[in-house]
Amino acid sequence: MKDFRKLENLHIVFWLFKDASWAANFRVLGVSMILPTLFVAIYLLIKNWDNLEERFHNLAVALWITANSLWMVGEFFKWDEAPYHLRKWCLLPFSIGILLIVIYYVFYWKKVGKGSSNVN
Repeated sequence: MKDFRKLENLHIVFWLFKDASWAANFRVLGVSMILPTLFVAIYLLIKNWDNLEERFHNLAVALWITANSLWMVGEFFKWDEAPYHLRKWCLLPFSIGILLIVIYYVFYWKKVGKGSSNVN
């Protein structure tokens, strides 16, 4: 559990480097941080798959990182303009992530809150 928490914290470090690089317009570092950030998000999703609450939230986070990365790449390389419109494509993973969170809180949250976090 302690090692798992360290991995979650490392994930935050990757994410911060990616977004700080985006803000500072450090293209190489920003783009190079996409894969480690997304890899750890997917790893955490797989490792927590049996826990419904973690599954929904980790999947939403992976989708958020995907959308966030598309947006960043679009801005770095001017692909958020015609003909690519990458920023508009970001709405797809963002929307799916929001939908998953809404589904979780509408249909499962109360069940999980009663101590049944492994509701499938």
